[in-house]
Amino acid sequence: MFLAIAHPTICAIVTETGTTAAVGIAAIPGLLKAIDVIVDVIIIALLPLALFLHLYLRLRYPCITIAELDNTEHILDDVFDSAARDDYLLTFELDDIERARLRLKTKASEIRSHSAYASTLTWTKRLGAEVKVMSDIVEWYGRVEELQREILNIVDLEKRYRHEVEQGKHAMFATNV
Repeated sequence: MFLAIAHPTICAIVTETGTTAAVGIAAIPGLLKAIDVIVDVIIIALLPLALFLHLYLRLRYPCITIAELDNTEHILDDVFDSAARDDYLLTFELDDIERARLRLKTKASEIRSHSAYASTLTWTKRLGAEVKVMSDIVEWYGRVEELQREILNIVDLEKRYRHEVEQGKHAMFATNV
């Protein structure tokens, strides 16, 4: 059994018998300081790269965590409920969109289950499972965005139609007066 002792000017290894063997390369005081400086420079150089990579990934994939999945699911529910409550969705559109929404909610539930299962695994298996969960969330988020765009497009078209009908009524009323 070995015991390593680190000191700024010398690094020693104590063996089981108690003898000490100084490690020659670490005995040079300036070398440790130079290594510290090199490590600091590497960290400082990589920090902006890591920050840029983080920002890029967050812009490219705005939803990659379970908390963000939950928030996005609530937003989808609000968009759907608002459109249905204000009668912007016709019956056949409502049924199709409701089915798509329920499929997405089911998928979100499956993703949450996989994430909960992944938290019980060892760290090596968990890392692979978390990457899979993140991939599933990204795919799910893309589908949610498509459905939200579809709902908002239908709402916009219906609002325009209602506005045109209202304008037509006003025009007819103005010509009759």
